[in-house]
Amino acid sequence: MAVRDAQQDAFLVAAETLRAQVSLPQDLRASASRTRASVLFQRAAALFGGLQLSQEAPWPGEAFETAAAAATAACEAYADAVAESADPALCKLVAPHCPEWQQAVDAARAAQTEVLKLRAELRFRQVRWHSCHAEHARAIGQAAQRGAHSEAVRQSAEALERAGLPATVSEQELWATCIRATERLIEECGGVDDPAVAALRERARSLHVLFMKDMAVACAMTHQLEDAVDHMLRALRAWADG
Repeated sequence: MAVRDAQQDAFLVAAETLRAQVSLPQDLRASASRTRASVLFQRAAALFGGLQLSQEAPWPGEAFETAAAAATAACEAYADAVAESADPALCKLVAPHCPEWQQAVDAARAAQTEVLKLRAELRFRQVRWHSCHAEHARAIGQAAQRGAHSEAVRQSAEALERAGLPATVSEQELWATCIRATERLIEECGGVDDPAVAALRERARSLHVLFMKDMAVACAMTHQLEDAVDHMLRALRAWADG
């Protein structure tokens, strides 16, 4: 793995150096940009595939952040590659000599969509893990307020323990992570003219509103009324703005 990573790093440095050589033909530099993006996508996909995520295990924070950073690097590389390859002046220049150029541009756009979807799936998995355990924390907190205990509460405590979380973990802390993740999703899926990506952004927006409502309820249950009102108003504004 270390050897393969070193080879990829060397290739990426070479491709970036080639892109920066303004004296070289524009089509050659654009081709290097697409190849660089492809290698970064392969790296992100490998990290995504190796990420072990389970509701029954602790959150793999470092591995997740590494995979998310790799996916972001690939997304940014494809944004550059598409912009450089689809330049109207360049397309007009190379069309007579390279009729398959437009196919390469279309392939780069398709790959850009796929890497955006991969990064979005990482965020959705982050949301699923944290929202699941926020529900467990809510069940325990509500039972404590009522002074009641049940088999369901015991199971929630055990689920939190398996996930490496204490039974006293803050419900608000977990909802806050969900809110930040959906905010990132909305931002990351914006500005791309693709129906699949737009659908992911809409899904993230709906979840964002839902999590702010959940946060408002959690704050109200712990008598943080100003915070509860603030999150509810934010939820309403987010829904209206959508």
